[in-house]
Amino acid sequence: MQRPEKQSADGFKQTLVFGPGEEAKITEAFLSLTDSSAVELKAGTYKFNNLSLVQLKHIKISGAGPDKTILDFSAQTQGGEGIRVAELKDFTISGMTIRESKGDLLKINKSENVVIRDLHAIWEKADSTSGGYGIYPVLCNNVLVENCYAQGASDAGIYVGQSNKAIVRNSKAYKT
Repeated sequence: MQRPEKQSADGFKQTLVFGPGEEAKITEAFLSLTDSSAVELKAGTYKFNNLSLVQLKHIKISGAGPDKTILDFSAQTQGGEGIRVAELKDFTISGMTIRESKGDLLKINKSENVVIRDLHAIWEKADSTSGGYGIYPVLCNNVLVENCYAQGASDAGIYVGQSNKAIVRNSKAYKT
């Protein structure tokens, strides 16, 4: 269910809330988000081809927790990444598990002030069919990866590439 609100205490102009079964609405919302938006995904499993966010400011995507909100890309028929983010300023993603994309699970490119917290990036089968990177901020400035878990990537579970001022803490990456 979508719920627009007035400016919230954390400064977002709108908060959109969705539940399982609303994947088409979520995909559309990602494509039409405006600056200063928050998207909340309720507990449950969601199935997507891919999700993209491009050229926005002050965006937050949150779930109910890594064991509660699951974004499943196992039936992906298009796109390389599960979630693709490019050219965002002040972006936070937290509280969910993303799993089983054909390529990287979460790729954040050319963005600034990025927070990735309490996120699990998982391929159950760790082999060459897994995507290369689970959590992959690249060419970013001011990145925090915190309390994250990655499993089964064919290259690196958590890879911070060519970024400035990046902190990775309290996070784990496993092959199996």
